[in-house]
Amino acid sequence: MTSLVIIPTRRAHSNHAEVARSIGVDIIAGRYAEGTRLPGDAELIAMFGVSRPVLRESVKTLVAKGLLSTKARVGTVVRERGAWNMFDADVLAWHLDAGIDKRFLGDLAEIRLVVEPRAAALAAVRRSEADLAELRQSIDRMRREASDSVGFADADLALHIAVANASGNPFMRSIGNVIEAALRASFLLSAPALGALAKLSTDPARLRRWPQCLLSTHYGHQLPPSLFTAEAFSDSNDSGRGGG
Repeated sequence: MTSLVIIPTRRAHSNHAEVARSIGVDIIAGRYAEGTRLPGDAELIAMFGVSRPVLRESVKTLVAKGLLSTKARVGTVVRERGAWNMFDADVLAWHLDAGIDKRFLGDLAEIRLVVEPRAAALAAVRRSEADLAELRQSIDRMRREASDSVGFADADLALHIAVANASGNPFMRSIGNVIEAALRASFLLSAPALGALAKLSTDPARLRRWPQCLLSTHYGHQLPPSLFTAEAFSDSNDSGRGGG
């Protein structure tokens, strides 16, 4: 049987968001299997103690995130996992609430491996002085905080987001939800290696190697250096934010 690790996340601030979170967690945990129909409105209203408009708003939220579909004379049905919006901040948070396994952590690490090395390579070429100041501020804060503290985790996340911003590509920043979910899980399961982060500098070669050190911790072994070579990133065409 696969062991799960539950990572509690922040609770919702409204009734409909909390109902959506509760149903979403149940779907992700498998308590409502793919293709099954949710209980009727009357049963759900009694279960959550909310009004019909609140319940309908919750269902709309879950439909928009790809977890449910609604059809006349069929009802509200759980969609297949492939339809779920895995880049949605709530869907990722609900996975942490429902319990994550080694496979899920591996999936998070793989998508980061696709995106973050390239973000770091672009940041090494395109970063501004303001970007450098933000990177240094995050690293300095990590040095000051205990490695098992919330402050360290917040600074760690800020560092990753700063690298994404420094890349100059808005799509890199949009993947921040995935990075945040991965870091939250990683922080609670194993402290990051501050020594690797301390090597981050204005040197493009060192900045490129940073994701290799970071992502290796998710797999428990050293990743192939060939994945992170300058040739693999082809930075010769990156002459700045406006270049191309």
